[in-house]
Amino acid sequence: MALRFAAVTMALVLALTAAALPLHAQDIATVNDTARILGGMQPTQGSAAASVASSPGFAAHARDMESAWAKLESGRLAPMRAWSSANLPGRGSSRPIYYPFSGADFLHLYTYYPSSSTYVMCGLEPVGSVPALAGLPADQLAGGLAQVRGSLNSLLRYSYFMTKEMRSDFGGNRFGGVTPVLLLMLARNGCTITDLSYVYLGANGAVGPSARGKGNGVRIVFRGRGGTQELLYFSYNLSDGGATSYINLMRARGQGQTYLKAASYLMHGGGFTRIRDGILANSYTILQDDSGIPLRYFTAKPVWKLQFFGNYTKPIPLFANYYQDDLRSVYTSGTAGPIRELTFGIGYFFWGNQSNLMLATKTGNAPSYVPASPAAPASQKPAKPGQAPAATTQQPPAKPGFQLFRLQPDEPEPAPPTAKPKRRVRDMDLE
Repeated sequence: MALRFAAVTMALVLALTAAALPLHAQDIATVNDTARILGGMQPTQGSAAASVASSPGFAAHARDMESAWAKLESGRLAPMRAWSSANLPGRGSSRPIYYPFSGADFLHLYTYYPSSSTYVMCGLEPVGSVPALAGLPADQLAGGLAQVRGSLNSLLRYSYFMTKEMRSDFGGNRFGGVTPVLLLMLARNGCTITDLSYVYLGANGAVGPSARGKGNGVRIVFRGRGGTQELLYFSYNLSDGGATSYINLMRARGQGQTYLKAASYLMHGGGFTRIRDGILANSYTILQDDSGIPLRYFTAKPVWKLQFFGNYTKPIPLFANYYQDDLRSVYTSGTAGPIRELTFGIGYFFWGNQSNLMLATKTGNAPSYVPASPAAPASQKPAKPGQAPAATTQQPPAKPGFQLFRLQPDEPEPAPPTAKPKRRVRDMDLE
């Protein structure tokens, strides 16, 4: 009995150790080739994936991806890169980057901040895994690659993922989850993956190894524009009942730079107060649109230097209750200094000159931050905690000047995001 127990124990130890060990060189080569194929790029010369790249399904995928990426590069990424170089002093910093409510959007994060040592993303979408492409029947390969293209549609068109689409696009199957999309974006950014492992975010903020499918995260180490870099994604709920682990991770990693985009105004009301205060306490800079943290939390204490970009008028109809009088006044009165130009569309108002960004930087002599809870302006009528504003059928019209494109030419162009019937806004909703 003792020998049997020892054998079982040793088997468990070996299984856990294997989960923690880096992948073998051959496995990493396969991961990199898989990333390139998902991105519509040819695998490395002599790769075992050469047969996959010769299939008709891949040829169609590569053609559509190349066309879409060329439009994305000229219409958004190149202007974003130039703007970031001119306006983000921390662009070249190795500080950790925090992106709560991110979904799978590593694309814009890396365009803003290409030099960080660590990127920490978090959403409700499942982690998924590296899809096994070798030996896959041609019809399944073509269908899987089409699914990958479909999962990118709203991000490439609107600059953010739409929740309804994510729930189906990132569902559990061979090509499901966030991992395939992260691999694709890394490959498209010219990065080389050196390690990939599945991990678990503990309550104390520590990141530990986990067997595939058993944890809540993935860790990807890669060589990119900042040398050796680390990407962490966690499938995690950031509401007040579950934000502790992520906040503790921020504390452990140190004051970093936070990015917030298309965050459903979750931190404007109750239910997400802990992550809001955690971001304010553990961020050296915060780059966000108006859906992130309300302006009043930055002006309540003399800790932040604020810079404003683009144009702020009002939220989209679905989030009309989260209009900010004080933010509108900044853009119309000139009291905060000149409003700087934003040369690309981003967030819910992704077209033309309707987008806005604010850069908040902690001052050098800022005291230890104590989270403030100022009263909401009288003109603001936040919804009940976790509740979406009253629905409306009004839609923001499509505007000229911002290139929309589709990955599948025969697919009808969707309207910009519309309001839904009364429903609850969940963590990551319309991220």
